[in-house]
Amino acid sequence: MRVAQIKDIDQDSQGGLINTQPFSLETLEEKVEEVSVCDIRHFETVPDYVTPTDSKYPFVVKTPSSINCIDGWNLVERVIADGKSSVTCKTEYIPEHCDEELAIRKVALRVKPKAGTGSYAETVRNTQFLEEILLASNKDLKVFHHGGVRKGETFINNRRDNVRKVLSFRLGKSVTTINQYLNHARFLNEETLNFFASQKVEKDFFEMAQKINKRDEITRMTGEGKSREEMTAKISDDARKWHEEYLRTGKISPITGIQEDEDEAEDSHPEIQTPQEAVPRAIPPKVFNPWYGNESEGEEDSLENIKQDVEASAERLLESVTLTDPDEFEECVKEEIRWLCLIPYRLSALKEREIRTDSYQEEVLQ
Repeated sequence: MRVAQIKDIDQDSQGGLINTQPFSLETLEEKVEEVSVCDIRHFETVPDYVTPTDSKYPFVVKTPSSINCIDGWNLVERVIADGKSSVTCKTEYIPEHCDEELAIRKVALRVKPKAGTGSYAETVRNTQFLEEILLASNKDLKVFHHGGVRKGETFINNRRDNVRKVLSFRLGKSVTTINQYLNHARFLNEETLNFFASQKVEKDFFEMAQKINKRDEITRMTGEGKSREEMTAKISDDARKWHEEYLRTGKISPITGIQEDEDEAEDSHPEIQTPQEAVPRAIPPKVFNPWYGNESEGEEDSLENIKQDVEASAERLLESVTLTDPDEFEECVKEEIRWLCLIPYRLSALKEREIRTDSYQEEVLQ
């Protein structure tokens, strides 16, 4: 890959003394202010993102020697085309000019949230809170879907499904990922969610708990006719115990019987690797999930994702039986059937991926 040459505006001439003293590149100040378009430099050492910024204002970084637009250059061009001499910008001031720093900031704008990143447990908890807030709201959900519904996506009379579409759009995640967050929060009370958030519990624990115990517990208690309150109390209590075990051992024991861990089963029969077997496994071609969510996210589909989507759809179907309007009930059922009909195609895509991967690995080993 060809990388653009970086040259600081004020760098020393060739043969000059190299300044080895460290200097600060931390942000001195942040403002929203008018900036003359004639003074703005289009920073292109890192290419612009294809998708325009969601911001109404360009992002610029001011150094002692220049004003550099690191995102939203299309907004600057629009102002120039309108014949205006200045544009309102979100401006950061740094004390020294450094193109490497500008490059980092340009990429970080779309990767790291400006307010910082939260833990997985905090995202799970807060997504659950958002769902409850929006479900309880008497406002039309379309007002929260800024920019309108995505192509191919429509709001239906199933409010819970519409809430997940809004969360997908506003949080920049696929509906599959939103379903995953909500499934991991499901039947955990506020105290437990807050505890996991305070401990910054990561994704691996939630996935392990869901796969080994939680899903079976939900099925068992649903079959026993337990109320939602009873299920929440029981699973919340169990989840704290699973977490204690996870911290001690890195594993979670199945509630029903002793189940041999797949990794342990493989490790119990170690085999001597030959040089051929030591060849790194091929990276499986990604199977993207076009059925749900933001295609630009490029989310890789998986069996676990498919299971979570089926689980979420089943939950919505169960909730639809409480509807009294026949037309609304029919529309909700049709919507869920439409998504469930795609499950065989997603499974076929996964199987095809495995076949391609196996074939590729055989070629590598040969």
